[in-house]
Formats: sequence, structure tokens, C-alpha cells
Amino acid sequence: MAAQIAAELGSDFAVKFENGKGKRRTIRSSAPATNPAAARAFTSRYEDANSDAEKLGSAGGQWEAYAPLSGARLGNPTGISPNNGVTQALAGLTVLGGGTTSSEALAFFDSLPPVGINELTGSWQGTEVPTGHPLDGVLGSFGWQGKRFEGPEAAHPLVFSGRDGSLFEVNPWFVPLQTALKLGPILRRPAAGRVIRPLLRLLRTTRPRARVRLMEYRGTVSATMIYDSLPINDAFRKVDANTLLGAMDMPGPHPPFMFTLRRIS
Repeated sequence: MAAQIAAELGSDFAVKFENGKGKRRTIRSSAPATNPAAARAFTSRYEDANSDAEKLGSAGGQWEAYAPLSGARLGNPTGISPNNGVTQALAGLTVLGGGTTSSEALAFFDSLPPVGINELTGSWQGTEVPTGHPLDGVLGSFGWQGKRFEGPEAAHPLVFSGRDGSLFEVNPWFVPLQTALKLGPILRRPAAGRVIRPLLRLLRTTRPRARVRLMEYRGTVSATMIYDSLPINDAFRKVDANTLLGAMDMPGPHPPFMFTLRRIS
């Protein structure tokens, strides 16, 4: 079906599709459109939308779209020019932070540019993007602070804060991943956090427990954190120089756990 649509629209258009398992593919015909009327209609719609965006941007106007099935809101309700890519990305990330679906979070992830390995150096504050994942709310309940990158061979994937505000790294080797996925609804409860959070200090480590490599994920090569002792890769995309969107890819039927990182040093 996608190939047929690409052929009808011709070489001026690229058709992207995703199946129910998250597999994505882009098809672009190398020949002229077999359905010129359809191609002209799409071109006209694009030109109209682009013209409206330019008018709104120059006039400081506002626009907003609402998706009733997911509750997501998109647009520039503050009147910021829609042509400002970074501003739009930050606004989109704010929308996702209020809760979304895995499909919408991944679509936004796919729209972002890749990240270079050297761009990760430093300490980052982590925040989950709620998508209904079994781990939603679990890391926050335990005091997850974020991640720290010293270089390609030295990355710290699990930085936590104690009740006194002090920071320490946890060795992922001790994390029972499958149990955490199964017991997510219980572990995210405040009572579980009060019990487990103090015990995390027993799992402290001073050694880096991950590496960073350029890897392809969902069709784009970008900086990726590879855990040393768990079958987990954290793929990153750039929102701006100090803000990243991450996708924690792990074995199993679940979509990736989504989170943001904001540079703090």
C-alpha cells in the first residue's frame, strides 16, 4: 500500500509508515507521479499550511491542535514562531511530559536530530516521559537523579539522590529488571519508595557501568549508552544543546521507556 501511494505521488514525496510492532520504513519513488492530481493536491495543502505558518509567525499569532484520543496538544499557544525548530521541539517535549502514548512519544523522538558522543559529556537531570510503560513512576519513586558521562568508555547510567540530597551511582548489575517490569504498579507506590530508596546505597559503585557508541536505532545513527551488565541500550536524540530525549530499549514485548535529560553541569 505504501509503495503504491509513493508511486502515485512521485519523486517529490516520501511516504513513511509504521507497523504494529514499531517497524518503520520510508519509501520514495524515483519516477514521476502516476497520479498527478493527487500530487498536486498534496502540494497545494503543504503550500497553504506553510503560508499560514509564515503569517502566524510574522504576526505573533497562535495555533493549537488537540488529539481527542490521546489528549495530546500541539502547537505554539505562546505565540512563538512555528518556524523556530528548537522552540517547537521544546514545546513538543513539554506536551509529552504531561503524559502521552508510546506511539506519539516515538514519533516525536524520530523527528529529532541525532546526538554526537562528545555532546553527552557532563551530568544530566533525568525525568521520565509517562507513556503507560511498566517502569513509569518507578525510578522517580526511588530517587533517580539522572546520568553522568565522562567519555565514550565511562558512563554512569543510574545516578540517584539520597534523602539528604547527596548523589551516588548504583550498579545496574544488581537491578532485577524483569521483576521491576512485572511489579511496576507496586514499586511506584510511595510506600515502596520509602522502603527501597535507603537500601539503594548498598548497591553503590564508583566505577562507570556503561559505554557510549554511535548506533542505529529506528533508522538513525546517534549516541547510545550501552549498559555493561544489562541487555539495555539508551538511544538519544537532541532537543537542544542541553536537552535530550532518550529511549531505553530492552528485550521484551514492551515499547521503550522514554525519558528526558537536561544538562546540569
